[in-house]
Amino acid sequence: MAQAHAQLGHWNKAEQHIAQALTKQPAVPPLIWLPLAVSIYSQQQHWPLAIRVQQQVLLRQGQQLQAYLVLVALLQQARQPDKALAYLQQAFQANLFENSEPYLLLSQRWQSQGAPYQAALVLQQGMQQGRMAGQAKLRQKRCQLWLSAKDYPQASSCFSQSLNLEPNGKHYQQLAYAQAQQRLWQQSINSLQRALDYPDTEPAHNDLNLGLLYLELQPYPEAEQALKKAGESSSTASISQQVLRYLQQRQTLSLP
Repeated sequence: MAQAHAQLGHWNKAEQHIAQALTKQPAVPPLIWLPLAVSIYSQQQHWPLAIRVQQQVLLRQGQQLQAYLVLVALLQQARQPDKALAYLQQAFQANLFENSEPYLLLSQRWQSQGAPYQAALVLQQGMQQGRMAGQAKLRQKRCQLWLSAKDYPQASSCFSQSLNLEPNGKHYQQLAYAQAQQRLWQQSINSLQRALDYPDTEPAHNDLNLGLLYLELQPYPEAEQALKKAGESSSTASISQQVLRYLQQRQTLSLP
């Protein structure tokens, strides 16, 4: 009766009958009943009931990723993101992920929880195990996550690997930033200079960053030249002029 009413879209009646069936079953209900109950409760947006039944499915199908994914989706609908993340992480630790989708889902969940380091680790493991398609885009995403996590050595290594496979100006600029955060001034300068060879580089911002790096190394003529070039663009003119005034003060006072 529950199945017949569900096929007709009579969800209230379907819910009444599936609830009676589950209550009257003296032993453990047949597994095939449970997805039907989950579907009916979900149509009614009775998320706690749907979650309770899906947890029973998981107890009986704990080695099937789909059982986890359905439960995670229900918990998200019920606005329980912490529990959704915990179940997805449990499936990850059980080594149930076989393709890109669950790895990306778990990585996104970690990001939404403000944990980019864990998000990057998930992608890294999936890529190392050869279970993820679209390696180039995923590698770029992982590099960005290392930057967000402020793990600059990992970010530098990641961008260097990416540049060996697919060189472009934007990645050189991001590599330069990661290197600068580690106070690797000359390496950062080299990366910015390489960035200028590619059309996707933002020249004004590149020149501004070069000027700041030269300022750290104290070759003042090079710093002044780069900052003046940056000052020719409206997007960097204001900050470039401020740094130039600071540079002139340093030169005048002979500050170390």
